[in-house]
Amino acid sequence: MDETAGSGGADVIAGGRERPPRRWRRIVVVGLVVVGLVGAWGDHQQRTHELRQLRAAAAEAQAVADDATRKVLGTRQYTMPLLVTSSSATVRIGLEHLIDDSAATQAERVRDARAAVAEVAVLPWHRELLDTRRAMLAAVDRRVAALDLVANGGDLAVLTSAAAPPPSPAA
Repeated sequence: MDETAGSGGADVIAGGRERPPRRWRRIVVVGLVVVGLVGAWGDHQQRTHELRQLRAAAAEAQAVADDATRKVLGTRQYTMPLLVTSSSATVRIGLEHLIDDSAATQAERVRDARAAVAEVAVLPWHRELLDTRRAMLAAVDRRVAALDLVANGGDLAVLTSAAAPPPSPAA
């Protein structure tokens, strides 16, 4: 009787070597599928976390910029009666400096809020979130530039024209 032909069901290759069971291939394939699924789930969780942080920072920056505009326009409104009626050039110049100083102070607040948006960490392969963050930063930069312009004696009308809302983050 040939011992290699029916030895307990083990596969034998010519030359007397046993073929390893195919079970290890299934284990490797299942392992790779599990690793892929866990990786995809982790990436989704990270993307969701980034989106939440970006939305929160953008909403805060928008609120700060809106408040900054209101404060500068409020300062102008408060000083307007004397700006228009005062016969003293020194008083008018002082009131204009008051508005300029208000805009400069508010520009710093908006810069701080911008920094919070810029600090939101986004993974390099989350392109749509990177693009959204870039667009949000550009919108906040327009608000800062408008406040800087007013702080240097510019027309207050730029505050309302720069107040377009930033894009909302992609879901």
